Amino acid sequence: MINLTQFKNKLRGYFQTFPRGRACYKSFCNLFFRPHLSKFNKLAQTLPPIPQRLKISKKIGHLTLTPDESFQTFPKLSPLIRRCKTLMEQSELHSRSRADKEQMMNMINHESLDQYPEFIDFAAEPILLSIVSGYLDAFPILSSIYFWRSRKTNSEAANSQLYHCDHEDIRQLKLFIHISNVEESNGPLTVLN
Repeated sequence: MINLTQFKNKLRGYFQTFPRGRACYKSFCNLFFRPHLSKFNKLAQTLPPIPQRLKISKKIGHLTLTPDESFQTFPKLSPLIRRCKTLMEQSELHSRSRADKEQMMNMINHESLDQYPEFIDFAAEPILLSIVSGYLDAFPILSSIYFWRSRKTNSEAANSQLYHCDHEDIRQLKLFIHISNVEESNGPLTVLN
């Protein structure tokens, strides 16, 4: 049995073989998911308004908040950070790297997510849903939660350590939360306008 995410991934791969594949994929998804759109639009109308400072410009495509702004905006962030730090302390014993990304350690998986409600509690914060909904022009559907620990390796920079563009859907939103301080010397996330 194929799940919805797998179906969309296969569909996107198929449409990418056409000259205007991304536009065709978007049109097909709008048609295929139309019966559900009105329900999602009604849900989106129940969300709180987005303060101007938290709106993500579609032209720029990203929003950066200071730690203080983040903790003030998202009440569920502090418990999430505490959980992440605990998982990082425990990971020294039994985490393993991704096969294709030596520097990345997966700290949780979908099966263990129910043991850590802080991740879903944060993802379901109404103001966060409002921000995401405003950017996507649709009520968001959470497709995955990852908690990666990026660590220094002796290898040369590769894959996601290099500048790259993610093409996972027509429009997507990824949220990066630094659990510890990230300085220029230890490889900060860099976003290009």
